[in-house]
Amino acid sequence: MAPLDRIDDRDLANRLVQRLAAAAGRPLVRVAASVYAGDQGIHDEPIAIWLYFAGLAPFRLFGSPEGWNLAVDDAPPEPYATEELGEILIRDVTRLTTFRAVQDQTLQAAWLVESSLDRGPVGVRLHFGAFVSPIVLNLGDHLYVSHRYPADPEIDETFSERSIAFE
Repeated sequence: MAPLDRIDDRDLANRLVQRLAAAAGRPLVRVAASVYAGDQGIHDEPIAIWLYFAGLAPFRLFGSPEGWNLAVDDAPPEPYATEELGEILIRDVTRLTTFRAVQDQTLQAAWLVESSLDRGPVGVRLHFGAFVSPIVLNLGDHLYVSHRYPADPEIDETFSERSIAFE
């Protein structure tokens, strides 16, 4: 796999690394997600998630506006209506997702996830010492949150991991 050589990819990767390094050694307290609610009901796939670590301000993981990368920022979780298209709700998903197995556990390690399609950082994998290591991937219009990589025979893409060094 080619190294991250585009400035945007390096910048996105650096911001992810900085946030996760700051969370190292801290327990995960809560996870919130923004989800779409429309005529068909509430969608399970999150648009963004907020990770709350003890002693830190929460940070948001979301799909970057430029495409398939995973991005991070400090935007607070806020619901909003999109008029006739539906609304975006904020839900506490700590106990509804793969994060339930790691709630109150300390972040011990993390990896940037890169795509074989050379799209830069598309996700992260987090290790809390539990038997489950949550993975958050940007799949375009929503995030994929699980403890294993997606197995879709229609997608010709593989993922590799690059360890994040905690100091």
